[in-house]
Order: sequence, then C-alpha cells, then structure tokens
Amino acid sequence: MKSLRRYLELLDNRDRRFDLAMLAGIFVVGLALRLAYIALLRGAPETHTEDPYYYSLIARHLIEGKGYLEIASRAYRPPAYPWLLAGIYSVAGVNLFAARIALAIFGALSGVCAALWVRQLSTRRVGYLTGLTVAVYPQFVRYPQTLYSEAFYLFLLFLGMTLLLWAFRRSSVAIGVLTGITFGLAALTRETTLMMPAIVGVWLLLARKNFSRRAAAVWIAIAAAMIFTVLPWTLRNYLVLHTFVPIATNSGINFYIGNNPAATGLPDWRLVPGVSWNDGANEVEAHRRGMQEGLRYIRENIAHTVGTWFKKVWLLWRPPVYGYEDLSVSVAVMRFMWLVFYVFTLGFGAYGFAKLWRAPARKLIQLPLLVMICFSIPYVLTFTDTRYRLPMEGFAIFYAMVGVEMLLRRVMKLNASPITNERIFAGVPR
Repeated sequence: MKSLRRYLELLDNRDRRFDLAMLAGIFVVGLALRLAYIALLRGAPETHTEDPYYYSLIARHLIEGKGYLEIASRAYRPPAYPWLLAGIYSVAGVNLFAARIALAIFGALSGVCAALWVRQLSTRRVGYLTGLTVAVYPQFVRYPQTLYSEAFYLFLLFLGMTLLLWAFRRSSVAIGVLTGITFGLAALTRETTLMMPAIVGVWLLLARKNFSRRAAAVWIAIAAAMIFTVLPWTLRNYLVLHTFVPIATNSGINFYIGNNPAATGLPDWRLVPGVSWNDGANEVEAHRRGMQEGLRYIRENIAHTVGTWFKKVWLLWRPPVYGYEDLSVSVAVMRFMWLVFYVFTLGFGAYGFAKLWRAPARKLIQLPLLVMICFSIPYVLTFTDTRYRLPMEGFAIFYAMVGVEMLLRRVMKLNASPITNERIFAGVPR
C-alpha cells in the first residue's frame, strides 16, 4: 500500500523526464491495443454501404484526379478525413490496412493530448489518468479498425483543447492562431466543431475573473483563424455548387431525417418526397428542401418535436446494452467492455463533477461540460446514435478521473495539489 501511495504521489511531480516517460507510456499502450484489435479483425469483410466506404471512395477519386467526388455529389461529406485518406493512399496505395495503422496512431496520440489538456485544468495525476483511460477506452480502441473518422477527429479535438488552454495560459495570440487552425480542421472533419468559438466565448464570460485582459485578443485570434481555415472550402463549395454551403450539404438532409412524420430519432436515411437524389447530383436541392420541410414539420408539430428531443437525448447517451445480435465474439466482447467503462465513467463522472462544483474556481472546469452540452444539440435537432457521442465521452472521462482522484485522496491520504488549477491563466505551469 505504501509503495502504491508513493507511486501515485510521484504522478503529481514535475520532473520532465518522468513526464515524457508517462506520456510515451500512454501512447505505447494506446497504440498497442489499437494495433492488436486491427490484427484480430484482419480479414473481416469490408462494408460497402456505410460511411467508411464512401470516405474511401472520395479519397480514391482524389488521387485519380477526379476531384472531390463521391458518386455524383461534391460536398455531401466534410472534406478533411477523405483528404487524409487520399494522402495515405498516395503513399501506400489504396491500402485499408495502412489507413487503419495511421488511424491507430492518431488514436494513440489522442490519449497523449487528453493528458496534456486535462492537467492544465486540474492536476498532472488527473491528466495522466485521463490520458490512460482514453488510451484503453474500448470504443476508442475499436474505431481505427472501422475506418470511421472518429479516431482522427478525436485527435484534432483534443489537440485543439491542448492548444486552447496553452494559448490562454501564455496569453499568446500566436498559439491562439494555431488553436483556431486545429479547430478549423476539426470542423472540416465534423461540423459540430464550428461551435467552439461560441463555447469558448461563453466559458470566458463565466470565468472572466480568472483571465487577463489579453484573453479577449486570444479568443479573437482563435475565432478568426478557425474562420480562415474553413473559408477556402466554403468558397470552393460556392464555385462548384453555386450556393452557400459552409462545409457539407448533408446538414439539410440530416435535419429532415430527424424532423418528418416517420422520424424515430435514429439514422434512417430519406429525402423529402419528390426530390430525386440521382447519386448525389441533386444534393443542393435535397439540402434546401430538407431544411425547408424540416422547419415546416417543426412549426406544425411543436409539442411532438419537443417530446422527441428528450427521446434523442436518451438515444444519444443511453448505455450500450443493445445491439449484440449477429456480432462476432470479439466485437461483442468489446461492446460489453464499453458498457463496463460507460458505467464506470457515469458513476465516477457524477462524483467528480459534484466535487469540482464545490471548488473555488469551479467555473474554469465548466468548459468540458459546455462542450458536451453544445455538441449534443445538433444531434437532438436532427438524429442520433451512440457513435456520435464518442468525442463527448472523452470529456466525460475527465470528470470521472477527477472522481477517481478525489476517492484516492480520501482513501490513501495522498499529498496533492488543488484539484482545480486556479492559477493556470496567471502563467503558472502544471
């Protein structure tokens, strides 16, 4: 017990070599688990009806010189992930195994980034615990193999969080620009990230007593850099589609999927009756009509729509106790492990948040909660599935690890820094 206590207290020291060793360990563990899962499922049949197939199709068209083209659609999906795949294919050929290896590396780096941004809000030990949990979290381990964009997106999101907090700690406009570029790339992977400037702005207002006057300049740099990162793609869409589409045309279609007489709250791809998809050639019309008809349905069915919002919140955050039918043993085991981690995260997360709420600088640690709430809104307004909450689970893990930290302090009588890093924005490192 004494040796364990000594090691846990060692996790809170500031020795650079120890820090690098811990971060390297998180990366190695995360990469090893992801590569092992990829090897376990190597040879499994590839799907030709899900998002990964179409991402790969766009990537192949890019390296073949056909431009950003799915079948006939030219802006149905956000572009960053297909461009990443195209880069991999240009080096390794159209090799899905190579793409999975690259995503495993990004997934492992997500754990490192999680440790780096969390310890800027809390302690180094909480940062290491969060990074390790992200490294071993079953769904995060699984997704590089599936070739969905989640692994790449989570890396960009957590890298952006690291740079964000670093920018405010240093009061650095230059780092703010890097933050905005990173969040811009994340938005070009998943559009929900477009809300980050507004989320950060609300956070600054809530915790304004903890920030210097230069924080406003840093925020402006973040927002401006993010806009200018997304803007070239928006201009490209205008030139190609002859209409304003910030990132992708699927937003209007998704809005209609979630707001029509047959909507269930779950993915059920459909268009407005009378609109022809034509392999995506009519994507702009489908996008416009989807927004129009979705809004009309909401106006005519306000009470029902509000009721479905609560249902969608449940569908988004429900425990993974379903969907075991027709799964292979390995995938079913991973899903069950996900359930175990989900219960662990929910329980300790509630405990950790309650403890943080009593802290003097509690407004500082509301940023992860704001991200979770705001990122949930687009799925409540359209449709949802548990896959869409995966990036938000990374923020929930932060609160869970605070709960673990508080329990360890109570049981093992640990000597430790304050649980919230109240002086981080005064330039004091952690």
